[in-house]
Amino acid sequence: MKVDSYLIAKVVGVSQATVSRAFSNPDKVAPATRQKIMEAAASMGYKPDRNASALRRKGTNTILLLHIKRGGGDYWTNVKRNYWIFSEALLSLTAFFEKQTWLFEIKQINSVFTLSEALIKEHCDGVIIFDYVTDEESAHIAGWDIPYVICHRSMQLETYNHSATDNRAGGRIQGEYLKDLCCRTPVYVMDEEDPFTHHLRREGFHSVYPDALVINSADPDIIKNEIMNLMDKGKIDSIAFVNDMHLVKTVTRLYRKSYFIQDLFPLIGYDNSTELLVLDRKPATIDIGIGGIYRDGAAELLKLIRGETDFISLVHQPELVPPPEA
Repeated sequence: MKVDSYLIAKVVGVSQATVSRAFSNPDKVAPATRQKIMEAAASMGYKPDRNASALRRKGTNTILLLHIKRGGGDYWTNVKRNYWIFSEALLSLTAFFEKQTWLFEIKQINSVFTLSEALIKEHCDGVIIFDYVTDEESAHIAGWDIPYVICHRSMQLETYNHSATDNRAGGRIQGEYLKDLCCRTPVYVMDEEDPFTHHLRREGFHSVYPDALVINSADPDIIKNEIMNLMDKGKIDSIAFVNDMHLVKTVTRLYRKSYFIQDLFPLIGYDNSTELLVLDRKPATIDIGIGGIYRDGAAELLKLIRGETDFISLVHQPELVPPPEA
């Protein structure tokens, strides 16, 4: 006997539409009912026919993760330095789509402007944009008549469909962490590499420490020298960094000068990146929740495709990751 959605529906005692909905739109099915359907499907070896589903919808039944390859060597547009972000995004999306009736594919391109709307529609029904895009690229993507969501670095692109991080809140959490440790004279280390994001983080930090000193430089040696000067004068009792990269570079450079700042006072980074693994002891940092950003963005994208919403606006709250207990 052929096992199909009609047979599953008969066994469970629900309609065939409910069975289909349990796979394609699980949020619309009561949890207890969906569990019965999934258990019956698993016991009978049933898997939905994705190709048939695509034909019924007259689409590709595919969601595309679009990564725009950059030629520069800066931190955020260099994928080799951001494998941790890419890995977390892929793990999250893969786990999400394993429970859906949609295929999930990845495409890397050199320029978004070389893609036509017709070509994109031929390959997918919706697009998830990985990480960094400019205003011009966002406008071009939004001009396609196809559902999309820009993920991770899109607070400055709030007029477009986005799933982003609240960087101002993250900076505030950094300040609150140091405040709880009774720090009075922290210094904030940042640069202008990503003006919008970095200034939001600094603004959040300054909401807790309005008079905190700021070292604004992309040169790690300048940062090192300024911190050494402040330490020698006894003007700081803690340091917050705009990202983990600056923290690691600063700690390692000061270590060579016999300034063991991890032993002297509290530090806190930002991103909870794998770069912290080079240190003997992991300091406090801020987790920006990459997995949730992409998973929730994908879920909203499917709602957009099904016509259940007409705009995606997700802002995720970063979380403090305290240092491991000694």
